[in-house]
Amino acid sequence: RRGKLLTTSFTAFVLCEANQRSRAAEISTQRLRSTKKMINNGPLEVSEQDERSYRHLTLPNQLQVLLISDPETDKASAALDTKVGAMSDPEDTQGIAHFLEHMLFLGTEKYPDENEYSKYLNAHGGSSNAYTDSEDTVYYFDVNQEHLAGALDRFAQFFIAPLFTEAATSREMGAVDSENGKNQQSDLWRFMQLKKALSKPRHPYHKFSTGNLETLRDLPLKQGVDLRSRLLEFHAKHYSANLMRLVVLGKEPLDQLEKLAQEHFAQVPNKDALAPRFDPDPYGAALLGRRVKAVPIKDTRTVEMIWELPPSLPQYETKPQAYLSHLVGHEGPGSILSYLKARGWANGLYAGGFTSNSSFSLFGCQVECTDLGIAHFEDVVGAVFGYLAMLRQSGPKQWVFDESRDIASMNFRFKSKSRPIDYTVSCVTAMHKYPPARTLAGGSLLYTFDPAAVTAALEALRPSNMLLTVAARAFEGQTDQNERWYGTAYQVEPLSASLLETWAAPPPQACEPFQLPKPNDFVATDFQLRPPPTATADTAATA
Repeated sequence: RRGKLLTTSFTAFVLCEANQRSRAAEISTQRLRSTKKMINNGPLEVSEQDERSYRHLTLPNQLQVLLISDPETDKASAALDTKVGAMSDPEDTQGIAHFLEHMLFLGTEKYPDENEYSKYLNAHGGSSNAYTDSEDTVYYFDVNQEHLAGALDRFAQFFIAPLFTEAATSREMGAVDSENGKNQQSDLWRFMQLKKALSKPRHPYHKFSTGNLETLRDLPLKQGVDLRSRLLEFHAKHYSANLMRLVVLGKEPLDQLEKLAQEHFAQVPNKDALAPRFDPDPYGAALLGRRVKAVPIKDTRTVEMIWELPPSLPQYETKPQAYLSHLVGHEGPGSILSYLKARGWANGLYAGGFTSNSSFSLFGCQVECTDLGIAHFEDVVGAVFGYLAMLRQSGPKQWVFDESRDIASMNFRFKSKSRPIDYTVSCVTAMHKYPPARTLAGGSLLYTFDPAAVTAALEALRPSNMLLTVAARAFEGQTDQNERWYGTAYQVEPLSASLLETWAAPPPQACEPFQLPKPNDFVATDFQLRPPPTATADTAATA
């Protein structure tokens, strides 16, 4: 499979001589625009147990690059993240960002054979893939380490001179449609799109991000829209070196990897493009405070609460949402889950960030319920709000943050070495989120306790700011709508004023079963090696 969509790539390049001259002139102009030299962006915060070498730099075309030298690796890898995704799809061609992701695999000016990239990787023990997220599109590969240079040459051409031929454009629409078809029976995809369908119709979060023949062929034809022209426009507007991040991992020393990055990626055009910006509040007050009954494909039963919050990335040093997910997701005595299990209402619970974008985030709590729990779903939700009320009464605690910080620090220090292809993808997405020095650590570590930020996040977890979804096969025949793209059966009802009032201000007895977890005295913070104790005379004689 060439690509995938996670939530979930264009100046026309053809082979005729005239357009080749135009292309050469365009690249020349873009090179002149960039007057900066290559910049080394300084040292990175790295795990003490990580023996790989790193270098973060910016090429003259403003493409930021992270180089990773691993003398022990038998696989090389590279990943590139360009800062545009499905939320940038035009209304009349939804799915075009994902479609563009597919198209970049299908031939370039230097390597016009559509299968050249995959043939090279397959011949040298490699693999490749790509995915389109809300605000990012990520491409990546791995290959036997001695063939990194050849793979980089073919990979870089995706972003320098892709072809986008008429034949491939028509054919690849079918591949996107097939990908959408295989997701039709997946509850993960169905409920993800249902959340979008319940947001504001004019907000970009509302869009159908995968695309299919209806959005990429039929609807554009009816509206007189030429898809290939729109594809080229989208690429020309959004695919620019200054919005891209690249990670290259290989066995070579850093200086040699830097030479490879410069040789192959300095020609990526820099158009000084601006990253897309989006409105906050995909739901807004008018669309929250509602209950959704939905029918899943599998025989599962869930109660899910999501709340609309400001973006979480600017708070990466304090991570107030991580503080709350640590407590809400706790499973010991006095926790939500232990209370629900004792009543036979639940088998599991997840709490944390469901979506994090540049303009908003969604924090959620999902309870895996029993049949009895679905029958008592209002009590299940009431227990969550009882626990949140207890947290407000207790206030933010320094020791809770310190414990979470120490556990995160220990996990980062002793982080297992992942496959090169997984590691480059993880690093390249982090490059758009954190300053260069914290590319590796920013997503893992907690730096500063901010009780005001915790209080603000906790205040947002109110019933009036919640979208409640109760899903069970038992609701078959009790719904009145079907989501457009996946056909999920659902019904939306406003939550009653009395219920919202009860959840907003739980009575004291609703909070009594809940308490903070006990401090964990066994979290390690000192990892200095100690010499063995000196043998005593008795032990020496025994020996």
